[in-house]
Amino acid sequence: MNPASEPIDVCWDTPGEAVGEAAVELELPASAPYHAVGRLVVGGVAHRAGIQVEAIEDLQLAVEALLCRRPVTPSLTLELTESELELRVRLGPFAPAPDDRDRVSRMLSSLVDEAVMQDGTDGDWIVLNTMRRRAVARESP
Repeated sequence: MNPASEPIDVCWDTPGEAVGEAAVELELPASAPYHAVGRLVVGGVAHRAGIQVEAIEDLQLAVEALLCRRPVTPSLTLELTESELELRVRLGPFAPAPDDRDRVSRMLSSLVDEAVMQDGTDGDWIVLNTMRRRAVARESP
């Protein structure tokens, strides 16, 4: 199938509406031309969640780095879950790379508040957590 004609499925869900959680799930082709779509969705959801600009840029950089990893299937799933305290991004499945876990975890932890590598039956999944922080108002001199 031609990458330009591959479908992109987007599912909006609000499973925990009573507790203020919202979730977005995006399945996108794992090929490089679609990496920008993943970055754009992450940036839009993070902005909507009130994440500060610098943290959004770091989160997008972390997601871009992950999208370059070797996938298990021709498509990747990007799950974003927004809560009162944080934005959680889960991405995968990727081909297992046990020797690379520590390096990847350290790199991602420098960009987001928490990075967790998960073993799945279908491959590795990576979870990134970015905390919501209120912007500090500056006083006029």
